[in-house]
Amino acid sequence: MLSESKGQVVIEAAVGTDHIEVKKVGRYLRLLVHHEHAVDETERYNITAETPYYLSAIQAPMPLPGVRGLVINKRLGSAIWTLTDSEFAFVSEFPDSTSVLLECKN
Repeated sequence: MLSESKGQVVIEAAVGTDHIEVKKVGRYLRLLVHHEHAVDETERYNITAETPYYLSAIQAPMPLPGVRGLVINKRLGSAIWTLTDSEFAFVSEFPDSTSVLLECKN
């Protein structure tokens, strides 16, 4: 996680205990995020590209400059989930951004 606190860039890396279930529905993905005591369903992600090797999707609608995206590497069994929110752009010089490296399992 990369964020800003008191004018300083703060970077945090940690192993998570949550897991994410990805459901493909037509040209969209739904993410179910399983936390310790709850399950959150995200807004749908539009699939932007899909090959035998990878799948990429972005969340829509998402106000700019916010970006939420998911890229799944089917060959390696890994994914990157990126969340960058614009709400802090007006009060900070630094964007609020989180990137999550995921291990994919069937």
